[in-house]
Parts: sequence; structure tokens; C-alpha cells
Amino acid sequence: MLTNKELDFVFVTDLHIRNTEKYGKVGETGHNTRLDDKLSHIRSSVSYCIDNKCDLWVCGGDVFDKINPAENLRNLFFECILPLIEIGTPIYIVVGNHDTDSKIYSFMTEEKLFKTLKKDSIKIIAEPTKENIKGNDFLFIPWIEDEQVSYHLRQHKDCIVIGHFGVHGSSVGPSEYKLSSGISPNLFKHHRIGIMGHYHKYQWYDALNWGYIGSISRVDFSERDDEKYFAHFTSLRGVPKVERKMINVNDRKFFQYN
Repeated sequence: MLTNKELDFVFVTDLHIRNTEKYGKVGETGHNTRLDDKLSHIRSSVSYCIDNKCDLWVCGGDVFDKINPAENLRNLFFECILPLIEIGTPIYIVVGNHDTDSKIYSFMTEEKLFKTLKKDSIKIIAEPTKENIKGNDFLFIPWIEDEQVSYHLRQHKDCIVIGHFGVHGSSVGPSEYKLSSGISPNLFKHHRIGIMGHYHKYQWYDALNWGYIGSISRVDFSERDDEKYFAHFTSLRGVPKVERKMINVNDRKFFQYN
């Protein structure tokens, strides 16, 4: 057991909770089976966070698949994270591109609700935010223009960066197509780690210690060979590098017959 731990947190991203799923069917719960799969993975990440006494639960964006999700989906998501709220574990949710159109975002209608909960139980990150958590500087960057992302990464140093944006050279899709747009990965040089949502394929770049954790479930058959995860990150006292552990959610397999 590590004795010099300073901070632990669980990171999940790209949940894309929705009622209509092309590849599922109505299950015993009355929901689409793929929706039930996603909710099960979220609950697993919450249970893991509690069992391992982690300090935070962080979502890297795209909780829902559209800006104005149905009320039943909002309720199902909050039921999943309620155990964290009950014990006072802080929850940070970064706004992703499916959560906003730059004017409104998915959680606007819940803001009054959040104010009635325990102090700081849920924070929705709708604009770039720097926050010190247990001696660690976090830089949260939601879905904004690339120029703004670059600006904030340059303005701050030595942060744990949590973001939802594109990075030049990232793998996009099953063809291993490399993104030619997006911010420069060199902007992570002066930060401790970059933990990203947005692209669904898990990929990690050790040289600069940044990467995408990937969606928590397979979205379509293009992802049939991709394993799906959430992640456990640990900051050790006096050690700049943040440690990463991937937890496989054992998502339902997709089989293609030719």
C-alpha cells in the first residue's frame, strides 16, 4: 500500500447517455440494454471511487448525448452518482461538445438543485477553471475554441490538466487516422499530466504524459475491438508525475459476421 499518497481520483468520460441505442433492445428494466450497460459502468466507477477512498470523481465531458437530455436520463445519472453525494465526495463534471452549443449546457437546469446539496458536492466546469485540491493545482478546460485552450495551457504551469478538446496527432476512429488539427501536444510539457475526454479511443502518450481515456462503452461497431475503461489517478507527495491505473469495465462485446 502506498503511504505517501497525496490525492486520488477516478476519471470517467464520454458517457453519452441516451434513450435510443441502435444496437440494444428493451431489457428487464424497461430501458435499452446499452443504456443499462452504461449506467452499470458509471455505478462501477462510483463504487470503485468509494471503496478506494478516492478524493474526487471526475467526468471529462459528454455525460449526455445532447444538450437537453430527457428528464428520465437526468434522474438515472443522478441516481448513479448519489452515493458520492451522500458521503461528500466532490464531483467535477467538465462540459463537453455534446453538452453545449456555447450558449447553454446540459446542467443549467440543475444549478439550483446543486446549491441545495452539500457544499461543493458537484461542480460543473463550463469555463476554464484553476483550482487547488489537496495541494495539487488542477486546470479544468471544457469544450472551447482551440486558441482559448492553448492560451490557458500557456498561462498556467505544473497543473493536472483535465480537458475536453482535440490534440494534434491523436488517433481518431478505428482507421488510426491522426488528427491534423487541434492544439499542440507540446503544450503539455510544462504540466504534470493531461487527462482528456472527447475522442473515444483509449490512447496514452508517455513522452509528455497525456492521453485520452476513451468512452466508457462501445458506441458502434467501429469500436468493436476497443477495450473500454475508467481510470484511477494518484498523486504522490513530492513526485511531479501522476500515476495512472486503468480499470476495464468489461463492456458488452460487439461481434461482426461477414
